[in-house]
Amino acid sequence: MPPILSRPILPSLLFCLPAVPAWAADLPGSFAAGLTGPLVQLVHLLGLLALGLWASRQGEAGRQVAVALAAGLLFALLQQGGVRLPYVRLVLEGTLVVFGGMTALAMTLPAVLGLVLAAIGGAVHGWMLAAWAGVPSRPLLFWPGLLAGGALLLSAGIGAGALIQGLASDRAARLSAAFIALVGLLMLAGLV
Repeated sequence: MPPILSRPILPSLLFCLPAVPAWAADLPGSFAAGLTGPLVQLVHLLGLLALGLWASRQGEAGRQVAVALAAGLLFALLQQGGVRLPYVRLVLEGTLVVFGGMTALAMTLPAVLGLVLAAIGGAVHGWMLAAWAGVPSRPLLFWPGLLAGGALLLSAGIGAGALIQGLASDRAARLSAAFIALVGLLMLAGLV
């Protein structure tokens, strides 16, 4: 084995994580800034993965992802337009608990209710990502990047759900989702 692979690289990389949001905030309002926004913030990373993981188990993943992305873009634009909503951060952190918890408990919902929840999840993520970004200097590049970043994470959640279920078991997928729900609870408690 090459010497570099025998060293514990992952623990070393974990020390870099606190710097990632600061680095992403320095990106100009470009496609890259929009793309990396959801990827470098833990609440969006886990929340959108959880939504995708849950959607993969509902059987309506394509429609739920489309609704979440559309709601996310709509609410991001509303936030940029000056509309204000209370308690968005709490709802955002709550999406980890809701989607992680429903996946961990193997809950299935009627299609319409699933679409409503996907829209709420997408809306709060879009809202907070727009608040994080401020006014992008290049909106024609930023907004497609933001959609691409959100779609990437939602698709990764769907793929992870299928992969974990195919390679490991239903139990592994449920444990992964339970971990996301636990992180959401810790965020709501102000511990993360």
